[in-house]
Amino acid sequence: MPLETFNLSGLLPVLGKLHDGAMLVDHNMTISFANQAAHQIFDYKTPELIGANISVLIPEQHRKQHKKHSTDYINNPAPRIMNSSMRLEGIDKNNNPIPLLVSLDPIETENEKMTLVSIRDIRVIVKMETELFHARKLETIGKTASGIIHDLNNVLQVIYSSSHQARKCPEGNAHKYLDDIDAQATLATSILRSLLSYLQQGAPEAARLNLNETVGNFQPILNSILPKEIQLSLNIDKEEHFIHSTSTVIDQILLNLVINSNDAVTGVETPEITLSLAAAETEGEAVLSVRDNGCGMSEEVKQNAFKTFFTTKTDKGTGLGLANIYGAVIDLDGRIDIDSCPGKGTTFKITLPTLP
Repeated sequence: MPLETFNLSGLLPVLGKLHDGAMLVDHNMTISFANQAAHQIFDYKTPELIGANISVLIPEQHRKQHKKHSTDYINNPAPRIMNSSMRLEGIDKNNNPIPLLVSLDPIETENEKMTLVSIRDIRVIVKMETELFHARKLETIGKTASGIIHDLNNVLQVIYSSSHQARKCPEGNAHKYLDDIDAQATLATSILRSLLSYLQQGAPEAARLNLNETVGNFQPILNSILPKEIQLSLNIDKEEHFIHSTSTVIDQILLNLVINSNDAVTGVETPEITLSLAAAETEGEAVLSVRDNGCGMSEEVKQNAFKTFFTTKTDKGTGLGLANIYGAVIDLDGRIDIDSCPGKGTTFKITLPTLP
């Protein structure tokens, strides 16, 4: 389909008045125009962005992937509408991260084909989502406090019993009971550490993260949150997988997916939830998946699952959980797929690029 030809002398004044950021970039991804709003979003003075490559606004760890996406887009230009699936992370002049919504539109001017990049700063929205998510975590802990207390009480019972038996043993024969005490104290520490980490607010700097350890370390809190009748299984690859992220991001992804699975298995005779981590078929990628044997999804629900505010939980759903997951996965240069049929359970499969 041929592109509509625009006259720059008429287009630029209109773009200049927009409240959202607007930029025109050429086939080399060089910025030929940026309105005042775009300069303000990225903390540049007008007209500092003119003549710069758009990669200066992309975090360094994402630039390689961004270059590939840019090349693919130039070869196959098509409008991409601003929505939750285009949530990206940019950086300002001082390398501070900025969450953004981005739309792309190929246009043709009198002299060349260009791309119109529309940019919306969503820092306020993300802050509200973070606060809402933290409130949800506190609500979850409040509802499941009895389960956590039960787990810690079991630990204390073993410690008490082992201590009592150790006192009755002849001198030098108490090592087995002391080992039991050590093991249970370690378990209690793990539960409490996971709980404190889970409740922690803030956004730590992304760094090299051991995905195997992160998934394994989150198990105690999942065991405490989930009802006891649900069988939670972890299948973690022996091969270690490292990604560029934070444990908080992975914990949030896992929590949202497991909470969804918990809702899905309501009423199932033998409810099961399985977390798996394995190498992907493509080298340099790992697959993190959450599978349940619950009610499953219709094709319509699958198509809308990641849209902001879409929910099937009319009484308690916010429609933000899966949308947040989608945004987090995209920020990690990953992708997420759903395999589900009504009555046959659901599997969320997240593919993430790994570090050497």
